[in-house]
Amino acid sequence: MSRSVGIILIFIIASPLFALSILLVVNSGVLGFGGPMPEPPGATLTAEGETRQGVGIVGCWREKQGWLPDRKVCISSEAGAVDRSGRRVEALQVGREGPMFFEYGGASAPEEVDVRVTRQGVPLDMELAGKQDRMARGREGVHNPTFGTRVETLPVERVNGGAEAKVNLASGRYLMIVAVQVDDEAASGKAFYDFNVVVQ
Repeated sequence: MSRSVGIILIFIIASPLFALSILLVVNSGVLGFGGPMPEPPGATLTAEGETRQGVGIVGCWREKQGWLPDRKVCISSEAGAVDRSGRRVEALQVGREGPMFFEYGGASAPEEVDVRVTRQGVPLDMELAGKQDRMARGREGVHNPTFGTRVETLPVERVNGGAEAKVNLASGRYLMIVAVQVDDEAASGKAFYDFNVVVQ
């Protein structure tokens, strides 16, 4: 076999392997792009001795990877406490006067915590839906409740690296959205956690 034929054979064999290795590296996300979507750390909501895991969604988020390029993503989404299979996650039962304690599972306590709730099972306000839709257009990294539902902000007090939200709501079913702003050694940006809550 001539030397040139041997070189051609090596090239034919090595080219697909090289292309596959490049594809695997890109899909792993180590280069700062590609790979699976970043996920925020876990977080929980506790009330009256019961705890529920939140459905975590990133807004504008940057995963810090040390000497590798950071992974950045900016995702707009619609709120809804459903798991990956589309099933509604179990609701947390809360007393009307009882507080709820939110605990973030990241490397350090979040810099900011905001809590919003929307009442579930009530007719949508179509005029409000139009206003909310116009406000959301062109914005990146937002996590909107269903347009047409009224949004109420709950008072929050920071406690031991977490946050305590005062309930003070009428009885009924609510979607609760906890927004956290973080900047620690693992990540920086905004993440949202959805919970189903039933106020008794």
